[in-house]
Amino acid sequence: MASEVDICNIALSNLGEKPIVDRADENQRARACDNRFDDVRDLVLRSHIWNCALKRAKPKSSSTPAWGYDYGFDLPSDFLRLVAVKENEYNFKIEGTQIVTDSSELNILYIFRQKVTSNYDSLLVQAIALRLATESAQDITGKTELKQDLMNKFREVMSEA
Repeated sequence: MASEVDICNIALSNLGEKPIVDRADENQRARACDNRFDDVRDLVLRSHIWNCALKRAKPKSSSTPAWGYDYGFDLPSDFLRLVAVKENEYNFKIEGTQIVTDSSELNILYIFRQKVTSNYDSLLVQAIALRLATESAQDITGKTELKQDLMNKFREVMSEA
């Protein structure tokens, strides 16, 4: 199972760079990986319905919207993307950090911020690594032409997923 550092090293390998030992290493490669890892992880997680990042919840109504809907439900703190709202015949909308609806109950399926890399599918590992390589290519190598090739590889992995 891949760790965050393993994923960073796959990204660095795609850039033709030496591996790192830790995201906190004192070198440009580690800083570039550390600066972008969390954002890239979240971007890739929300870009596909990864089984390892699915979660079900029954949020509680926390407020009444000023107008238009009867109930407001707070999104879970680890929420990245709504996949489905079940057993709800009412319209709903995500507004800020809430789902607003006229339904008094809400059952949701969503993509959550899965931080446990040992739970990642092998395609997810590759997708995060390739997107991380794409996003940090210029900072690490100074070569802008790598970005397009890496983005194409990323798209191939995503289409396979």
